[in-house]
Amino acid sequence: MADMKNLYGFEKLNNQNYSVWAFKMKMLLIKEDLWMTIEGNIPEGIDAREIHKKHEKALSMIALMVENDQVTLIKDSKSGKAAWCILKAYHQQTAMGFKVRIFKRLFRIRLPRGGDMQKHIQTISEMTTDLQDRGVELTDEVIVSVFLASLNEEWDPLVTAIEAWDSARLTVANVKAKLLDEWDRKKNNGECVAESDDVALKVQPKYDFTCYYCQKPGHLKRNCPIYNAVKMNQNKESAKESRYKN
Repeated sequence: MADMKNLYGFEKLNNQNYSVWAFKMKMLLIKEDLWMTIEGNIPEGIDAREIHKKHEKALSMIALMVENDQVTLIKDSKSGKAAWCILKAYHQQTAMGFKVRIFKRLFRIRLPRGGDMQKHIQTISEMTTDLQDRGVELTDEVIVSVFLASLNEEWDPLVTAIEAWDSARLTVANVKAKLLDEWDRKKNNGECVAESDDVALKVQPKYDFTCYYCQKPGHLKRNCPIYNAVKMNQNKESAKESRYKN
């Protein structure tokens, strides 16, 4: 990714990283004493020529930190503020479509028998991070539910065990570690038998069946993220009640 960076040390703007880019770009403009040109809060007493230079410098820094496919959006901008507003409006408008596409992929993703758990975890983590970068709030419980729902039936015993964990233990980090530990154990015991020569992560094609629980197409009830989240919450409540009774 080095070719996507310049001396400022962060990725240029593309169609997937607006939230992170906007934050880092704002910090850079603040550091260079140029954010005032974007906000429009220029203090009185600054020479007009100095203000003009600041506007031009802000525009040049923004333009140099966008990918080529973004340049067409701002090539006619006369100031940094104009370019900033155009990019903000464009990416906020397209954010919903991006979220929908990621959610579709996320809810269809499955680990095949003998699949690479490390790649599987990495792919789901990248998707959830993309959503969070777009402002989607994903709790640990939701992300854990996605991980567990994406596993095939050979992982059912472990899924059942994890569902019984208490809330303090049920974190994304702990679940990832447990899945990787179990994957290592399976590999060492020769239990990882791939469905095909390609054991890389696969995305399950869209089938005609419909989930009995949420009535959404493309997955079964046992793989339903909503059902698994509810079930996990019920297990935690049952565990609490048991502790109170004891």
